[in-house]
Amino acid sequence: MRYPNAAKGIKKIYLAEILGILALVLAIVMAIMVAGSHVDTSISGEEAAQALQAANVGTPFVILGVAMMLLMLVSYFMNLSGIVNASKDDEGFKRALWALLASIAFGVVAAILENSNAKVASWLKVPSTLFELVVTIYVLEGIGNLARNLGKNDIADLSKQCRTWMMCALVLSAAAEVFVAVQAAESTLKTTSGIAASLLGIVAYVVYLWVLNKARLMQ
Repeated sequence: MRYPNAAKGIKKIYLAEILGILALVLAIVMAIMVAGSHVDTSISGEEAAQALQAANVGTPFVILGVAMMLLMLVSYFMNLSGIVNASKDDEGFKRALWALLASIAFGVVAAILENSNAKVASWLKVPSTLFELVVTIYVLEGIGNLARNLGKNDIADLSKQCRTWMMCALVLSAAAEVFVAVQAAESTLKTTSGIAASLLGIVAYVVYLWVLNKARLMQ
């Protein structure tokens, strides 16, 4: 490939997205576990831990939660490293880098406030999701630019199409996040909306992964 930095970066982004999808799957399993045990999702902290233990799902929930967090952390840092590498070869990836840093910032603050102020944390997840949309759009833009320069017009066209699909899917996911924040007091609606948002995210990232897989094989 004429763009060695981008080639290395895209491979890292591809692996990061696989790890991100695995983390989302674990999040869905955890949400289903909570819903199936009839634990009130409006509670948090020690009260929530006691409720999960009483429902006999406390230990598996903690194990899945730790695994999900580890996958998310590795995914974030690998994605960041990949975009930094690729940004040396295309401006689209540079814009994606700034958007990713903003997404991480909102996500970290939301995680910190999750126990002390769940309402604010729910609202902070909305811009985090929207910045994720911006990251993927710019990464797809960068892939499209590189593909055209390499004469891979089929990949460039696919990247353009997927930008549209990604925008639709992740806007719906962000809307679901807003619904979760607004309906925080309604435990059943909150759980259902959270599962729907995660499912929409998986669909969007599977499409994104398809493009990344093709892009990492470009020569």
